[in-house]
Amino acid sequence: VYEFLGVNRKLGLKGRPRRPIGALGTSKLYRICGQTVLCYPLIFEVNDFYLSHDMALLIDDIKELLDLLAMLKKGHCDGLKVRMGRLQNLISSSCIEHLDFLHLLPHDALPKFEAFQQLEHTNTGYQSLTDVPKAIAYSEPSYDYSSFYSKPNNEIIEALSHVDTLHGQSQLLGILWHR
Repeated sequence: VYEFLGVNRKLGLKGRPRRPIGALGTSKLYRICGQTVLCYPLIFEVNDFYLSHDMALLIDDIKELLDLLAMLKKGHCDGLKVRMGRLQNLISSSCIEHLDFLHLLPHDALPKFEAFQQLEHTNTGYQSLTDVPKAIAYSEPSYDYSSFYSKPNNEIIEALSHVDTLHGQSQLLGILWHR
């Protein structure tokens, strides 16, 4: 988007040179053409990130990022209190930079933005253990299988093929295992 800052065809100005968003740029949210945009760190963009070719340096960076994530999860980072949460819960207190100069460009010159889609998965988005669906109560009749201790293996195996409860199967398999 910043490439379009200062574009003026009459004056022959082509805008700002293409540069990656820096570390401070990824800590902000942007409002562009009425949309909220979040920039991710350059380390995840392999095409533009020249340090991704140095594996030793990349491994050290990832270790440092993991240490940082551990500190953030604990709520303190180098003596500062940190609050973690979902983006939609923290957006009201975020630093939002409005990039309002795009409406000055002709419609055909507007950049196309690709939006990330939220991950759709049954286990994502839980805030606490109370959000996790309750476990299904599982009950089955229990029988006394002690009479099988004196029976031969082939009868136990035959009975095992006819028992349809987990408790019964585990009891019969336990008898066979102890032999």
